[in-house]
Amino acid sequence: DDWIRQRSKQFTAALCEQEKTKQPASNSTVRRPKLSFKEQQELAALPAVIERLEVEIAQIHATMAQPDFYRQTGDVLAREKSRLQNAQLRLADAFSRWESLGQADS
Repeated sequence: DDWIRQRSKQFTAALCEQEKTKQPASNSTVRRPKLSFKEQQELAALPAVIERLEVEIAQIHATMAQPDFYRQTGDVLAREKSRLQNAQLRLADAFSRWESLGQADS
């Protein structure tokens, strides 16, 4: 019986301490830095960049889909494959940058 009373007091004291430490943290607001002018311009231009990259990838796919494409030399095939991979990487980077700037803007 005595143990339950003492345990209850310790538990209540621990809860009070937790509440005291939580209050200052909840009152302070985390401020996100606003986008700089350059970042705002980049955010505005990214949809056009993404669209251009998607068109480029579609054109490369169309070229590679031609029946006589694979009759070309290995150098041409490797160059087109490299162009495709490069465009896909740039597209992924553009989407990532667009997402990060969009989150910072909101």
